[in-house]
Amino acid sequence: MKIAVIGAGISGLSAAHFVKKIHPNANVTIFERTDRVGGNIRTEVHDGHVFEFGPRSFLGKSKELLEIIEDIDLWNDIEFADKSAKKRYIYKNNDLVEIPFGPKALFSNPIIKKPIRTLLKEWKSKPVNVYDSVKIFSDRHFGYDVTQYMVDPALSGIYAGNITKLSTNAVFPQLKKYEQEYGSVLKGMFKNRKNGVDSGKYSKNVMDVGKHTTYTIIGGLQRLAEQIIHKNEINVLFNQQIKSIKQTVDKSAEVRVGDAVYKYDKVIVTTPSYVSAHILRECDEEFYKALGLVKYAPIAVVNAAYEKKVLDISGFGYLVPQKERQKILGTVFNSNIFPSVSPNGETNLSIMLGGMNQSDIMEKSANEIVKTALSHVRRHLHIEEKPTLVKIRQYSRAIPQYNMGIEKVWARLDEVKEKYPSILLGGNYQYGISVGDSVAYSKKLAESIRV
Repeated sequence: MKIAVIGAGISGLSAAHFVKKIHPNANVTIFERTDRVGGNIRTEVHDGHVFEFGPRSFLGKSKELLEIIEDIDLWNDIEFADKSAKKRYIYKNNDLVEIPFGPKALFSNPIIKKPIRTLLKEWKSKPVNVYDSVKIFSDRHFGYDVTQYMVDPALSGIYAGNITKLSTNAVFPQLKKYEQEYGSVLKGMFKNRKNGVDSGKYSKNVMDVGKHTTYTIIGGLQRLAEQIIHKNEINVLFNQQIKSIKQTVDKSAEVRVGDAVYKYDKVIVTTPSYVSAHILRECDEEFYKALGLVKYAPIAVVNAAYEKKVLDISGFGYLVPQKERQKILGTVFNSNIFPSVSPNGETNLSIMLGGMNQSDIMEKSANEIVKTALSHVRRHLHIEEKPTLVKIRQYSRAIPQYNMGIEKVWARLDEVKEKYPSILLGGNYQYGISVGDSVAYSKKLAESIRV
């Protein structure tokens, strides 16, 4: 059986891994349009500092990702987050306010005015069935303060999105279900507490990692991407510009690269939607129309290293609500979370800028962005020292947006996919944007392939 995977990002790599695991005799080839594997996962090491320009950590709730890590012998290279990383902050009124967690946080929250009254009101909510944005949904259940100072920065951190446009059905499908069934989302969460996953599916190692546990790979996440290729001995063709993918009469698939045509039993397409739209257009114009409707948020990532410990605060980092009118989305305290990313106790920070609310980020030069990032960090964190090392990367289309109407796009896409069983679509523009979501769906795609 011959399988082609288009794209060497984490979706493509994990699809290839699980195909090889389920079908050891399969001939798997990955086509990659750049000269490297990893996609959005990109690690650089400078003077002992590990800089991540994409994802920098994972959550233990992705059992499929942990399964891969165990399969490729990276388990002993996992670094779990420092306990202090549980502390997270919101920038409010020129200060960092710790986000409270746990039962006590429900009744004593410095971010929310009158938290008890807010929660009691939410608990008494009546079931409704409406289609709305995240902002409207959050306002209805938790009020202005929660929406502006917790939901908005949280979704800026995850989607770099605009809560007036993000779809509640797409972003919070389970909470939407609770609202329809119970009225109160808190009541729904209380009545549907999870008991974990089926332990029979995974090894003891995987099951021992709690779903809320944050971890990374020592040396950087790039090692994960490279080890998947090495351990599975997968053939990767770099700098491949795919012209088209078509399904043949005998239900196999053809991949055209330049003047060459390759034939496969199945093709798994994991490139971003705007790339997939063009390479699948010749197969069916509906692919092009549906995939082309997905919008992406621009992001700039500035990594800064300081030659000594300059942070007077412990924790994971902080997020900035749009209401505060700052020019950054937030800052991650990398060396607080994972001490191995910096030598000799030095400080390593990542500053995020852009997103849908500040989409003009791509119009600015790298120097302008760095200057903006460092000025905000200096003011927010009271750091007077200058960094000894600064690196930046800009992404014009970084994170797919699950905006209002995206469900119709997905339905349209599902309809056209049914016509082409030899072409399988993966990626993060439909089944969840996190690395864990992408890996989980890639495993489903691999499991769907029959000899």
